[in-house]
Amino acid sequence: FSALRREANVGVAQLDRLQGLLVKRQQVELETTSAADETISLNSVVSAFADIDKEIRETLGDAGYAAYLQYQKTLPQRNALELVAQTLDYNVPPLTPGQADQLVSVLTQFPTKGEGEVAGKANLAVLFSSPTSAGTITDEAIVAARGFLSSDQLRALQLTQRYQQAQRKLFAQLDQLQRAAD
Repeated sequence: FSALRREANVGVAQLDRLQGLLVKRQQVELETTSAADETISLNSVVSAFADIDKEIRETLGDAGYAAYLQYQKTLPQRNALELVAQTLDYNVPPLTPGQADQLVSVLTQFPTKGEGEVAGKANLAVLFSSPTSAGTITDEAIVAARGFLSSDQLRALQLTQRYQQAQRKLFAQLDQLQRAAD
């Protein structure tokens, strides 16, 4: 929330209220996903989310709400940033807030094919696909990051990219094995 606080001048009380509303949103998600599919009305779920979003907008104001939406939109990239930060060695200076913002921007600018293509589709799976997974680090993003990351920080970015690639390959193999077993 520090980025939201910096960018939209949102106060501590507003952030506390936002946190409560996000918990409320998660509760709606959990209740809906745990119910039988036939008892779920897409309209009621959309209405519940709209009510919560309205409360968030009232809590943060227009500028704060716009910053919140941008923050939500870039969560995959921010999660990738966290992976990179975790990869940094203790001997390497951490990313500065400016570098972190630039890296999120670069990762947003160079997504892999398929990232962000679900927008606008109205189904429950899309409603609950909160962007908690890490955004993919592309070769283009690494090239662009050379302009503002140190060599050690860039190496951490490349290691994170290799980790993501290995993870995707593993999940693809597991998916193939599962399909063969079915």
